Amino acid sequence: MSLHPIDGGKSGPKFTAEQKGKTGKYKFSWNPCTPFSLPPQDGCKDVLLCQSNGDFRYPAGETVASFAETKGTDSITITYIPMKKEGDKSLRQGVIKLECDPSKYPGNFTSKFEEKDEKDNLIKYTATFASKCVCDNASSSGRKGPSTGSILLIVFIPLVFIYCITGTLYNKYNKGIGSFPEMIPNHSFWIGLPSLIKEGCAFTFHTLASCCSSLLMRLKGESYAEI
Repeated sequence: MSLHPIDGGKSGPKFTAEQKGKTGKYKFSWNPCTPFSLPPQDGCKDVLLCQSNGDFRYPAGETVASFAETKGTDSITITYIPMKKEGDKSLRQGVIKLECDPSKYPGNFTSKFEEKDEKDNLIKYTATFASKCVCDNASSSGRKGPSTGSILLIVFIPLVFIYCITGTLYNKYNKGIGSFPEMIPNHSFWIGLPSLIKEGCAFTFHTLASCCSSLLMRLKGESYAEI
């Protein structure tokens, strides 16, 4: 399971959900992997889960305390370490239950956050989040594989290495070439390659310059008269 494909990154919290309780209308902001900060108050700074009401912020999750897998299901429960805002008496702890749902990408909260008072001034907030990123088949989570350029580089670099090693050994032991750089395979071609590239660039440059000059003369009406 990987939640990185649906993480909000540096842009901020990716998902939001409301609170189900009697203490007013609160909103929870959540980023699965990347910490975020919500202005204007300093209550939620570098957190993963934040409770807010207008300009008031209350941290509810900064560091993960545990990942608990429910046996017989595809669900995993994330429990965050309880946090307390400076000047506040209560500790807040976020608990998010992750459920597999192949039909949802990137996913969403399927329930509001439920508030429950625990002992020692601890308030626990629990909600359920469903996404196909939680499923066992991580390939369906929307994560992209290597790009075409990356694959070409992965194939090209080993081929070049094999070409140089095998060609050098062949020239040394089969052809009896013992001096360097003559042992390099296709030595004459590689020696002349820089001059060929130089000539090709010069030819292309002069051709383009000639075309641009001819086009400029036509636009100015200074071209030669046709005979």
